[in-house]
This record gives sequence, C-alpha cells and structure tokens, in this order.
Amino acid sequence: MISIALMSFNSCKNDDILGGGKSVKLSPPSWIHGSWGVEGLDTEIFKFTSNDVIYLGASLKEIYNFTTVGGSLSLKETKNTSSVYELTYKASAGGEKASAIFSFKKGDGSYIDVAINEAGETVSDSDYSQFIKLK
Repeated sequence: MISIALMSFNSCKNDDILGGGKSVKLSPPSWIHGSWGVEGLDTEIFKFTSNDVIYLGASLKEIYNFTTVGGSLSLKETKNTSSVYELTYKASAGGEKASAIFSFKKGDGSYIDVAINEAGETVSDSDYSQFIKLK
C-alpha cells in the first residue's frame, strides 16, 4: 500500500480525506508541482499536479477512490504552503494495519527535500533526502 504523510505545524491547514469509495480531493501547493527524482537517475518518483500526487507511477487519487471490504482507509493532507506539504496514510483490513508519512520541504525550485516513514512515525530532519526537479 502506498503511504504518505508530513509533519504537522500549528500554522498548517489540515484536510482529512477518507477513502473507501469516497471521492478524494488532493491539492498540493503550487511550489511542489512537477516531477521529482533522485539525482543521477532520470526516474520520476513523485509527480505533483494541482489535484493529485503520483508516486512511482500510481495516482494516489485513484488508489484512495476504491471501496474496501471490511477495512478502512484515511489520508490526511497537511499544508504549510510556504515550505512544507505532508500526507499521512492509514489503512486497516483483516486485522492488519499499515501507515506511512511522506513529508516534502520546499527547496530552491531545483530540488525538494523528501522524507518517507513507512512506520507512520514522526519524521525528523535527518530523515530527509534531496530530490531534483526533472525536466
């Protein structure tokens, strides 16, 4: 399962997004729009549009727009439009639980800093790696 999360700040806007057959609204800030990858590789890992986040070629909007049987999904989008965008994903089904946090920090326009915590724990400054803007 794909997970996304970012750290919360007191000044952030929070929108809870529920999956399980309900329509998903994503709205990444304009500073992050485009394709991002790891330096030295031409592979797109993240692509951000005005209404979706594509992770390794999979649309998060489409993934969260499916119906679960006997389970639950939630996605929390947190924005600090000046510098941070985060997604937190939680799922449970059949007694299994999964969660993840993806955190994106604004760079200088040629890069962003990305931290992914698939344990769903708080992201620390040492967790970030630089992703470059792909053309």
